[in-house]
Amino acid sequence: MRRAAALLLMAAASLAASAPFTPIARVTWSHPNGPGLLLGADPRKLGLGVGVTEFGPFVAVQGEWEAGRVDVGVRSSIDLLIPVAGFAASGSIMKRWDSESTYAGARVWAGKSLLTVSCGLYQRFRGEEGEEWLVTAGVGLGTL
Repeated sequence: MRRAAALLLMAAASLAASAPFTPIARVTWSHPNGPGLLLGADPRKLGLGVGVTEFGPFVAVQGEWEAGRVDVGVRSSIDLLIPVAGFAASGSIMKRWDSESTYAGARVWAGKSLLTVSCGLYQRFRGEEGEEWLVTAGVGLGTL
């Protein structure tokens, strides 16, 4: 059983290394939006690698209990089969489900191993309801 698990892990690492992008997947919780799931990709061909450190653009979508977001930005990570540490910054569009308001802003992430923390600052640009400015903070478990 252990051999089969090790072979599956090696096959998954080999496929991920040969893919044209690095997948990003994270289970999240943020204030004020609640639980969510973030999925994204970092196109390897557009990035820069220096040793085990990678720099490059990324795109991610996040569905949360109270909102949905789209992020486009730049990330840096140190990877040794699993992420060791990372940092990311992005422009972000967020749609709040309860007020039907749409916000634009910026987010930053920092992570160690598979744990990440994030914060964002948004300003409402569409919709009549909801706060004019919105600050978010969150934690996630998964890749940065």
